[in-house]
Amino acid sequence: MNRFRECREASGLTQKYVALTLGVKGPSVSNWESGKTTPTTENVAALAKMYNVSVDYLLGWDEGQPQPAPKYSTDQRKEIVLKKLEKKSLAQLEAILVALGDDGK
Repeated sequence: MNRFRECREASGLTQKYVALTLGVKGPSVSNWESGKTTPTTENVAALAKMYNVSVDYLLGWDEGQPQPAPKYSTDQRKEIVLKKLEKKSLAQLEAILVALGDDGK
């Protein structure tokens, strides 16, 4: 299994959430996980941090065991996204909240 997918699933995150958090288009994460495309250096670093693993592990260069990836609650995910979107539009924030299953009710 691809380490990008393995680490994302171990973290309990969706492809959509990862894409929104990194500010990339939806298919990007799927393409990275299938090996169709390669993420930028910046995105690899962000993914490693998000998944709580080393870049070497994420890229398959280190066969060691990854650190346990954190499981984020919906509130923790919202907080992470809010920090990243402080200067972006309200429409983007609303789209993320909908993706996280919070319709504001």
